[in-house]
Amino acid sequence: GKLLGQRDPREDLGLEVLQRMLLMSSSFELAKKLLKKGFRPSEIPLNWFEELFFSDDYSVTQYAVEYLKKDFPKEQLEVSWFQSLLATKRMESAYYSYMARDYAQSYLAKNAAKLDSDWIKEALLDDNMSYEVRGWIEEGKIKPKQLDLDWFKSLLSPKAWKESTWVAAQEKKADRWIQDLDY
Repeated sequence: GKLLGQRDPREDLGLEVLQRMLLMSSSFELAKKLLKKGFRPSEIPLNWFEELFFSDDYSVTQYAVEYLKKDFPKEQLEVSWFQSLLATKRMESAYYSYMARDYAQSYLAKNAAKLDSDWIKEALLDDNMSYEVRGWIEEGKIKPKQLDLDWFKSLLSPKAWKESTWVAAQEKKADRWIQDLDY
């Protein structure tokens, strides 16, 4: 620990090593100090935080969420990053992923006007997102122009759903969020 603390965080260690240090309880506190000393928040790419979000250590996940909330430049936060974070399979398996999910959902709720129609459709069909997204619609955070009326009509019957162009397009996607598109 002492030897690492004497190294230059930027030149000698870099973000990858600091990330690994944050993930180890024995070097967590030192890594936080070195990160703050060596890097401005604007120099850290958003995807760097993903490993921290899916840590099995509560303190690490909490640190990542708090860092993005308080220190990270708001203009560098991206709706698409939070959307992809919510769609990752690791969201289901990481023990403290609920903290990442809550933060991502909170961010998207505040930026609901930026959500596109396709994402809204997928989120409405996802068990982990549908309740939240329905709430955003009811609260007026998601505007009617963001919704696809034809898609909602296709929900009314199995035949209309099966013939839906959206369902056909989803079935062709290899990396779709929703795996089961049966009515």
